[in-house]
Amino acid sequence: MKINLLNKNKIKIMFDYKELEENNISVHSFLSTPLEKQSFFTAILDIAREDFGFEYTSFPIFYEIISFNNKYFIVFVKKTTEDQNLIHNSEYSSTYTKTLFFKFNDLDTVFSFCNNLKILFPELKFDSNLYKYENNFFLKVDLKKFNTELQNKISLIISEFEDKIVLSKLSMIKFEEFADILIENNAISVLSILSRYN
Repeated sequence: MKINLLNKNKIKIMFDYKELEENNISVHSFLSTPLEKQSFFTAILDIAREDFGFEYTSFPIFYEIISFNNKYFIVFVKKTTEDQNLIHNSEYSSTYTKTLFFKFNDLDTVFSFCNNLKILFPELKFDSNLYKYENNFFLKVDLKKFNTELQNKISLIISEFEDKIVLSKLSMIKFEEFADILIENNAISVLSILSRYN
């Protein structure tokens, strides 16, 4: 199991079905029972509180579960104060942008990003371009061809990257005019293959 603190109000939990089996929990039970009613989930939150100071008992908790073939699981958990606008079920119910844009300081981080994405979504072919501009690398990922549910899953997984950039259409046009394009259309697939030899 791995717990990442994304910010003071949000954590990401990753684990596989074997950890459920070790706690005598079936995959069906885990997915069908509200997490706040599961002692397994509460124990994980207690670990997050001890390790990261993620205090959850005094705040409403919202969560989103992503399952990959019922073998691997990612749970995003967000706490919110009562004076904030509460969103039904989870904050992730909102619509994500269909074009994502990321900035990386080095090529190794780009390799790692693309390789992890292909591991999680091995059957998907991403429309993606890799650029270089002023000694930084930029990855543009187009999600338009995927359905809304899949767009949300992909966006959730890569939401931990703090260097996500939002560009207006005009800014994007100007960027593409001055940046050097290194790989066009299938950058994620190419880079995930190259990462094995990196």
